[in-house]
Amino acid sequence: MKDRRSENFNYFSDKDRQKNKKASVFKRVWFWIKIVIYVLIFGFTLTGCIQSFVISSSNYTGNGIEFYTSHNRVSPHVTTFKQQNDFSNESVEPEKNDPVFNYAKDFVKSGEFLGLVEDQTVNYHLSYENSKDILEKLREQTEQAKGKYGSYLNYNTAVRFVDLNNKAVNNTELYLNNGKYLFATIGIDPERQKESGVLSDFENYKYRSIFSKYNSWEFIDPSFNFNEYFKTDNNGQTFVLRLNPNNASLLAGTYNEKDLQKGHFIENVKISNQGNKSEVRLDFEKELSTFVIENSSTYKDPNTSEVIQDPYGIGALRRDYLEALALNTFDVEATNTNNFYSRVLRTTNYSSYGEWSKKLVEQIKNNPGDVSLSGEQFLAIRSYTLNISKYANILNFSSTNRVNAQREVDLLALKKTVEKFNNSSDEKEKESLEAQIKALNEKLTSVDSISVDAPNSKYTLNTAKSFIEMPFQGEMPQRIIDSWATSWKLGPFYGLFVYPLAYVSSWLTVGITPLSGWGTILAILIITIILRGLMLAVTWKQTINQSKQEELKSKKAKIDAKYIDFKDNKQMKARHQQEISELYKKNGINPLDTFATLIISLPFFFAIWRVIQGLPEMKSTTFLSISFSQTSWRRLFFEQEWQYLGILIVVGIVQGISQFLPKLLNMKKFKERTTPEEAKALKKSNRTQTIMSVVFFFITFIFAAGVQVYWIISGLWTIGQTLAIHYYKKSARYRRKYLNKN
Repeated sequence: MKDRRSENFNYFSDKDRQKNKKASVFKRVWFWIKIVIYVLIFGFTLTGCIQSFVISSSNYTGNGIEFYTSHNRVSPHVTTFKQQNDFSNESVEPEKNDPVFNYAKDFVKSGEFLGLVEDQTVNYHLSYENSKDILEKLREQTEQAKGKYGSYLNYNTAVRFVDLNNKAVNNTELYLNNGKYLFATIGIDPERQKESGVLSDFENYKYRSIFSKYNSWEFIDPSFNFNEYFKTDNNGQTFVLRLNPNNASLLAGTYNEKDLQKGHFIENVKISNQGNKSEVRLDFEKELSTFVIENSSTYKDPNTSEVIQDPYGIGALRRDYLEALALNTFDVEATNTNNFYSRVLRTTNYSSYGEWSKKLVEQIKNNPGDVSLSGEQFLAIRSYTLNISKYANILNFSSTNRVNAQREVDLLALKKTVEKFNNSSDEKEKESLEAQIKALNEKLTSVDSISVDAPNSKYTLNTAKSFIEMPFQGEMPQRIIDSWATSWKLGPFYGLFVYPLAYVSSWLTVGITPLSGWGTILAILIITIILRGLMLAVTWKQTINQSKQEELKSKKAKIDAKYIDFKDNKQMKARHQQEISELYKKNGINPLDTFATLIISLPFFFAIWRVIQGLPEMKSTTFLSISFSQTSWRRLFFEQEWQYLGILIVVGIVQGISQFLPKLLNMKKFKERTTPEEAKALKKSNRTQTIMSVVFFFITFIFAAGVQVYWIISGLWTIGQTLAIHYYKKSARYRRKYLNKN
């Protein structure tokens, strides 16, 4: 027989009183457990937020904090040099009124190029799936040099060359010579470096050259302006010396054939004028000569002639880089039949560009009227000079001998003025010249040092920085997190949130690598669905209550409107707060639910932000010419890369809708239920939320494009979730579960 006795009578039974007491104790215990959990999560989040800004991250693979699923997958920093065959891409610096600019396309044949430039748009990731053998070889090479590949904190450098079609030159992903890759790495021990000045945490590590011998690179003084001293009269087919240059930049036309025959030319030295923040040009008469980079990686101090110590082999590394750049550009052994420089060299009687440069200088000095170059030869010798000097400069090679250009100019002016004074018989003129001589002598005693390369200079490494900083090592050291244990070095936030998420993200990204950019987007999509699904499951009650709280705003507005005239009355303020509390309590709402949801969601956001910043597979992704590691608004406004405008527009639309959709869904209901006074109170209470929404809306634009892809996907989830809950609240299930209890 069914027991129809009311359960309310159970209140008087001892058994149920004990049961209710236990339930009450459990609720209190669970309440404090939740408080502890929230405090811990908030602490982790705050720590993670600070670490995200303090611990350096880089857009470039091989720099900054990076996450790997195993040590074998660690990728180096790879610099990409690309072949260029025109002036517009700065393989050779273009100049105004360039006499060869209009003819270059006729001289350079299909497949040929003029120079190499660093392609900073390429963020190359040497992946384990495609380059396992290379990574193993790099590790072996480093160990042979008594170092360690992929140490926790390190600088490293490698290089690759690509052709005009962005394909690897000689089908090698990294530059290879004598069976060894052009690669070096130095582990960093910050504490040790601070205490003793020792750079590496491996005392015996020293880079070993991959070349059995070097070439000696001789080139014409790069300050010699080919465009000012050569002219063409027949559409660029032949270039001859301009024996009587009538050019304002050449001492107002005072320079002539006699000066050229003496082997002199005018170097235009630009001087920064600090007074009016402009540049002043100093015209310095200089002997024409060749410079040379010797075939050695041993460097001497120009002042003492003592050998400069190279404890880590970085001097040899810089010389290897120079050799690699020069060989890949000029192809002196003519191994590439499509090489512009080797083809043109065969039209001369010389075996190298160094020999040609030396003979051309001698010819200009001794027989300037006989100097004649074809258009191709003029372009080749000029481009060779500019390129080899550019490579030397970016690798910190410079002249060992310098001269004070300002002093030399003043001495020459003094000499000429004294000669005029001695030859003059006019007393007034002599008086004026005497004043000039006095002024020049005073100037010489305090002349500023404006140094230029001396004639016949040797280029070498002569600064301390050249021996402790590797070329093309990137903006910051690489910090490798390749295991869960390693992640704890950075604290619980990285151990509990970031690395587990990075591990799953890496596994997903690697698994769908063939899809390229779509693969990364799909990985972010899956991760977002998993994270948002977990957060919704954990915060379901709070999410429902937030939605209910949005609906209750009209009722809260009525209460606010009722007390709007009692701002300064403490008693009425207390009653005001009491009514609002009773409203929330009646509807089962905790005002702190929003804060709890925020606490739970923030660590996941900071974690995925860090993962996208630090996962090589993601930050090296390029999709529709959009680099996931680059910041959209910077690329748009400073680089004029308009494809980033599309992602900014999509982010703005999606985030705007997701932020304001709850208000839009309840707007009609608010209009029907509120008076003008209540609407005014509602508008005031919404002001803070609106400001926060607008601020958050603009914050989304400052992150990298990869994070903005996450914002788009997460925003779409929020829109779907808002709509789903909105219609769920109209269902009978919702009324039974939530409304009938109140």
